[in-house]
Amino acid sequence: QPIESGETPIFIAAQNGHAEVVEELIKAGANIHKLSYGVTPLFMAAQNGHSHTVKLLLNAYVKNNAKFKINEIICDICTPLFVAAQNGHTEVIEELIKFGANIDKPSNNGDTPLFVAAQNGHAKVVDVLVKAGVKFDNSSSTSTPLFMAAQNGHTDVVKILLDLYVKLDANPKIDETIGEVCTPLFIAAQNGHIKTVKLLVEAGANINKTAFNGATPLFIALQNGHTEIQGILGR
Repeated sequence: QPIESGETPIFIAAQNGHAEVVEELIKAGANIHKLSYGVTPLFMAAQNGHSHTVKLLLNAYVKNNAKFKINEIICDICTPLFVAAQNGHTEVIEELIKFGANIDKPSNNGDTPLFVAAQNGHAKVVDVLVKAGVKFDNSSSTSTPLFMAAQNGHTDVVKILLDLYVKLDANPKIDETIGEVCTPLFIAAQNGHIKTVKLLVEAGANINKTAFNGATPLFIALQNGHTEIQGILGR
């Protein structure tokens, strides 16, 4: 029975990570799929990083022959796994993967869990997704995980992705021009991310590949006052 604003007891309990309460409500036959604001208890638990609660709900999904709902797109936006990746909830991701969640299913704008985790610098999530066999070359309609990690200076994420490129013999993708604008190395140099620039150069990134306007990574770095990068690019 929901309150006037639409939330059910199991929804509120899942949202707040009260695993014992969720467990008792499941035993009593609570509807684990009932929507509140178009959102499920599983989605809320995943969003807020309540891994124990997520596990209880996933077991209930399996018991009720509703495993297919684990990959349900919520509010026409994204899946529970996507929102967990977005917020860096590694343990939740691991539980969802154990129950067969689709690690490559994109959100409504075309971004995948790997993309959003890389964008936000969640290295542990990226590592878990990579080890689970994520498709690194199908991560967004507009960019790549490597580019976004480089742009934001998430060095740990960049390293994991570069190691994956080597493993999959995909080194040429290091110099991939995104949106016909520039490469990961260029954007890292532009933003002054020294450690990221060094990692990319050591991985074989082309230091002379220009952006759409003809500028090199060294030129854009100096133009923005990042003189310390000259020692890496000015060879």
